[in-house]
Amino acid sequence: MPFTSAEHLQIPATDVPRAIAFYQHVFGFDVESFADGTCWFSTPRIDNRASGTGVIRARTAQDPNFVNYFRVASLEEVTTRVSRHGGRVLIPRSLIAGSMWFAYCQDTEGNRFAIEQCASPQGLEPEMR
Repeated sequence: MPFTSAEHLQIPATDVPRAIAFYQHVFGFDVESFADGTCWFSTPRIDNRASGTGVIRARTAQDPNFVNYFRVASLEEVTTRVSRHGGRVLIPRSLIAGSMWFAYCQDTEGNRFAIEQCASPQGLEPEMR
C-alpha cells in the first residue's frame, strides 16, 4: 500500500463501518473493532518507517475540524482509490514549493484530508521541469 506515516490519527465518523471500509481500501489500514464501538487501526509500513495508529469512532459535537496529511508513494494511485471508494478529490494534484506533490480530498464521512508525495530526488518531476 502507498501509505507512509502518521503518528496517531482520530477519525470521526457518522457511519463507522463505512469509514472503516474507506480507509482500508484507500490506505490499507489494519482495523480492530472493540465491543464499545471503538475501532483502532494501524497503518502499513513503507520504506522501513514505523507505522502510525489511530481510532475511528462515532462523531461527537466536540470533534475538531482539522486536516490530517498522509505521505504516500503514489499520489495518482491514491486519488484514484479515493474516488473509487466514495471519497472526493477536492483539489487535484498540485506542486508545493517545487518539492512536494499535494492533493486535498474528502472521505465518506465528510472529513477533509491531504495526501502528499515527494517529488523526484532531482526536484521536479520531468513534466514540470
